Amino acid sequence: MFVFSQDDPAHQIEINQPFRSAAFAIFLVQKGELILQCNLNTYNLKTNDILFAIPDSLYELRHASSNLSFLCLVFQKDYLENQGISLSSSDTIRIFSLDMQLNYTLTEQEARDFDAALNLIQKKTRLDKNIPFYYEIVRHSFLSLIYDAALIYYKHSSAIQVRLNRKEVISTNFLNLLSEKFRKERSVQYYADALSITPRHLSIVVKETCGKTAGELIDDLVIKEAKILLSKPASNVAQVAQILEFSDQSFFGKYFKRHTGLSPSEYRSSSRFLQNTPF
Repeated sequence: MFVFSQDDPAHQIEINQPFRSAAFAIFLVQKGELILQCNLNTYNLKTNDILFAIPDSLYELRHASSNLSFLCLVFQKDYLENQGISLSSSDTIRIFSLDMQLNYTLTEQEARDFDAALNLIQKKTRLDKNIPFYYEIVRHSFLSLIYDAALIYYKHSSAIQVRLNRKEVISTNFLNLLSEKFRKERSVQYYADALSITPRHLSIVVKETCGKTAGELIDDLVIKEAKILLSKPASNVAQVAQILEFSDQSFFGKYFKRHTGLSPSEYRSSSRFLQNTPF
């Protein structure tokens, strides 16, 4: 568990460099603007906005203003459970469910309080671990913030709940299914069949609600995942093609170049290998 800011060199979020998260995270934007894409959903975060993130989601930073200032709390599932909060039994962790991954705009007082809590955790974790009650001190600060986050979730989610229309339901179901199946299924027909609608209707609805057709979103997600895999030193082009279940390396290469203008090898050569994800 740790807290980092925009100035932390070990946890830089590079623009247009997709990555898969490895931990839970809570972002608080203190100043400026941050446009972050998560599983093809775009979040435009501004001053006093908070975002809850979960592991194994696909993220990409699309824009960061020059005056951006933020704090981010990062923690693993094991750490959470070691503090006595079980993902399977605590309502508190509903804020981190796949269906509830949302951002909220805090009131000025909420933002000040949450900012102070994040700074306090950061300060506590930097203490000498050999001092008496170190782990108890850190644990108390962490649990206090987690329950504050839960209160924010319940307050704001109940205040902004809306009833999705039919088109929004279709698009949401499509995006959820796509995030699960995109490595294996790349045809619009598959997703349309799964949702019991025609491919044409799916594409029209998704275009209206998301700004891109179903086919374009499928390609977007496959290419982002390919870029993540190609940016790992341990994965070669053949392995990436296999992970994404292309019939062969040649077909994957043509597909990748058609969408990026570069061959997988060229992208791999020009890309900086990611040793660690920001969170």
